[in-house]
Amino acid sequence: MPSLVESESMPHAEDYPELQSLSQELQGFGDPKSVYVPNRLVWFGVAICYAAIAGSAALACFAVWSMFQPGQIRAQDLLGMRVALGAGLATIVMCGLFAWVGHRAGRQRAVLCRHGVFVLRTSGVDAARWDEVTEFYRSEVRMSILGISVWIHRRYDLITVDGRKLLLTEFFRKVARLGQAIEYEVSSKLWPKVLAAVNAGEEVAFWRLKVSRQGLRTDQDKLVRWERFDFVGVEAGLLRIHKVGEYFNWFRESLGAIPNVHVFLALSEHFRGVKSR
Repeated sequence: MPSLVESESMPHAEDYPELQSLSQELQGFGDPKSVYVPNRLVWFGVAICYAAIAGSAALACFAVWSMFQPGQIRAQDLLGMRVALGAGLATIVMCGLFAWVGHRAGRQRAVLCRHGVFVLRTSGVDAARWDEVTEFYRSEVRMSILGISVWIHRRYDLITVDGRKLLLTEFFRKVARLGQAIEYEVSSKLWPKVLAAVNAGEEVAFWRLKVSRQGLRTDQDKLVRWERFDFVGVEAGLLRIHKVGEYFNWFRESLGAIPNVHVFLALSEHFRGVKSR
């Protein structure tokens, strides 16, 4: 499981006084360990909006000036100038709205605490303690050019015992590091319970995968014993399971569809005696 050693470049909670007002609301979460801020692309988008506002304002001023100089232009050009004026004003309003939304979005924070995680959003606070989380999903969508990965979109979903959901995406800087820390903490809480259930003879479900001490099965297939598998691991955002002597994968699915993948891989290592990849 990933280490939770803090990075020197990672901003810390004491740098954000707005967190102090939440001390009573977030009792039981422990001290904040690190704070994750929005990606710079948010601020880049705000800058583009302001630039668009400036350009639209210039266009609108030119259109207004032209309307007050009717003798110097043809009559049929007045309609075009008025259309340009309307378009310019509409663009100013829209860009101003986008800039305002982007500015508010840039104030959001994801805060990793000792006993949970919470996100300061413009609409309020989304929070989840580690002992409340029952399902954790992680997904990766990769874009490649000539076999070279040029872009990865990561998404992390947490679902609590009472049905609350918390979503984290590439909106936050270093979200992969945050996602690894969350997965570590959630898996550490779930692992003893899941292992005890399987050892007691229960069958534990990970979406369509059913895990027991004897092996794996899906909704459609019969039980396959652990020793029949020669590969259980993650490749390019997919969970892949392969049987000995088979050409096709026995199971292949996106990580985003399977809850608690880290716990599933740990069970595979435990019962197969082989480290998952």
